[in-house]
Amino acid sequence: MGWGLLLLMVSCTSENYDTGDGEYSYLIGEFGQVYTDGEAQITRMVTDNGDEVTFAQPFKREWAATPDSLYRAYVQYERRMDSNGRYRLFGIAQVMVLAFREQADMKEEMKSDPVEWESMWVSHDRRYLNLSLQLMVGSTGEEQLLQRIGLVRMSAVVRDDGTTVHTLRFFHDQNGVPQYYRSAVYASIPLAALHEGDELVLTIPTYQGDMTRRYTVP
Repeated sequence: MGWGLLLLMVSCTSENYDTGDGEYSYLIGEFGQVYTDGEAQITRMVTDNGDEVTFAQPFKREWAATPDSLYRAYVQYERRMDSNGRYRLFGIAQVMVLAFREQADMKEEMKSDPVEWESMWVSHDRRYLNLSLQLMVGSTGEEQLLQRIGLVRMSAVVRDDGTTVHTLRFFHDQNGVPQYYRSAVYASIPLAALHEGDELVLTIPTYQGDMTRRYTVP
């Protein structure tokens, strides 16, 4: 939680639009928590709907390198079970969990490099506010450069009714990564520490200028 170092997103796409019982007819995408075993292999997922998904083949990812741990992810899998009650994986992408960082605690320059905004929505279990973004990425052909994202809380104002307005700014450091093509990025803001009626006012730097989005905790 907190600052995120972004690796390349791994996903699955199809150029063909299948109908009926084609290869991608049963493809589904879900957000949730994935779990690693003692060898740091991802073996299963619990979706935001509370469903448990066990994968047919354990697999590893660089961003999920700690054994016996959990990570937030977006997973594409075939919703039909095999004879052992397991599911076939099609693709997985890391989802950064962004906790607030106070502006007063910032020791480095607060970068506001632009991103492409897509959407914002609440998870089914209401534990997270999800963000969908596009970042410009590319390779220098030499060392791997990683972008950084985060959330800075600029202020927290308590209203007369006891609710709090949290003014947030999206932190993004391009860090010298070339801007050759777009890559999908997902991030989740945890809501457990907030209270009913609290409001998030989030400012995101985009290529068209700053964009502000609001969310009130139900």
